[in-house]
Amino acid sequence: ADSDVRRACDNGRVVTCYASLPSEPPTSSLLEALTSAGARVLLPIVQPERSLHWAWFSAQNVLLPAGMGIPEPVGEVVARDAEGLLALEPAILLIPALAVDQGGARLGQGGGYFDTLLSRLPPATDGGPLIVALVGVDECLALGAIPTEPHDREVDRWVCG
Repeated sequence: ADSDVRRACDNGRVVTCYASLPSEPPTSSLLEALTSAGARVLLPIVQPERSLHWAWFSAQNVLLPAGMGIPEPVGEVVARDAEGLLALEPAILLIPALAVDQGGARLGQGGGYFDTLLSRLPPATDGGPLIVALVGVDECLALGAIPTEPHDREVDRWVCG
């Protein structure tokens, strides 16, 4: 599983990530490591109606807190929906979660932004990106600990810590 994630972050591959809030596992070192390794990193820009736009991240990027307090890149929007994101061929989506269980059920922040995005992406087994949730060390739960709805999409992998 770890080799799948490492391979997906290889030099030149497109990876989505996010700039973390204080309550989330910190991503600043991860963003630096990804760009240092040559990955092309996209960060989300929150839009109304549970949608995300995407802009490229680099170490020189300015990140400013947006309407929800989430640090977002200042720069050109390169994808405005799931289809636009897929056109950039991301190998992996690193997404936030409050918790994940051993079956891959993810508990999000409640806004539905990533749930909406995930519902529009093909699974990794059908050529979609590998979906990886980043959670705190105490946020990896036993199988079945997170209730799910029929529309919920499980993550492919998770990183605790």
